[in-house]
Amino acid sequence: MKIKDVAVFINSSFFKASNELKKSFPPIRNKIILERDIYIDRLPRELCERIFSDCGPKGFSNAIPQFAQLYSFIRDNAPETPSLIWDSDERLQICIGLSRLIHPTNISFKYSARIKYENDKIHEIIPGPVTGFGAYAWVVKENQRNWLIETEGQELVALLEVYHKTNLPKKVKQALWFLEYAFRTELIDIRWPLTCMAFESLIHTDKYKSTKQFSYRVAKLASEVGKNDFDEQKAAQAYEMRSSLVHGQLIDNLERDKWDLLEAVEEILRLVLKKSILNQSFADIFSTDDKIRNKWPIE
Repeated sequence: MKIKDVAVFINSSFFKASNELKKSFPPIRNKIILERDIYIDRLPRELCERIFSDCGPKGFSNAIPQFAQLYSFIRDNAPETPSLIWDSDERLQICIGLSRLIHPTNISFKYSARIKYENDKIHEIIPGPVTGFGAYAWVVKENQRNWLIETEGQELVALLEVYHKTNLPKKVKQALWFLEYAFRTELIDIRWPLTCMAFESLIHTDKYKSTKQFSYRVAKLASEVGKNDFDEQKAAQAYEMRSSLVHGQLIDNLERDKWDLLEAVEEILRLVLKKSILNQSFADIFSTDDKIRNKWPIE
């Protein structure tokens, strides 16, 4: 029996985007092999329709979906055991998570499935984690491009190759998952602290002067990845918002400049994590507290 695990990325965001954006940045259309047995491609339409039906709410089997497949993350020869568990070794999830470092998208597991074949025919479709945490993902601003293009797919190939060969420091691994959790979180009241926690897991070394450690070192990291306009003052504003939310001051209506600030913080974090994977000497800075103190000392 052959087993295929898939995560279908639907075209809702693409459908709502402007014609100029679609024309200037066409989504992935050709098959891109990411690593052994894992690739980005388009599944047959009939199979997608079955996945949409099986993964959707029960009792709506005759409903016509108001969306279609844009592209899918696909894994052939998925682990046979446990037989009912989608992506049990998380290889697809790692590919999807790392793809967000290259460009943020809201691909999720809402239309994920395990497909079992017998004699090259579909024997069974088992929905993946289509409800609960991970079933949905969000980007900060929905009016921007929300899909990968061909060159970004190729960039993901190179990123994955290095990722699997590199022993990343614990701090970098923690930050990677904090960022992924942030993408899977809709509420800004939680997403903002999670994003800042990712930075803190990278650069926090001492009990005191937490605000100074964050504002100074995040500004330095921004400079390391070419974001020289993100200074210490902006980093301090981001940390102040994080502290307000953590201490129970909920957001009723977020001003535009705050959305811009969160987007900038997330972008810097993505760039820092990507550089940590691709540049071993840069990642090594985060291997010990002493190396972080020496690189970015707090007066």
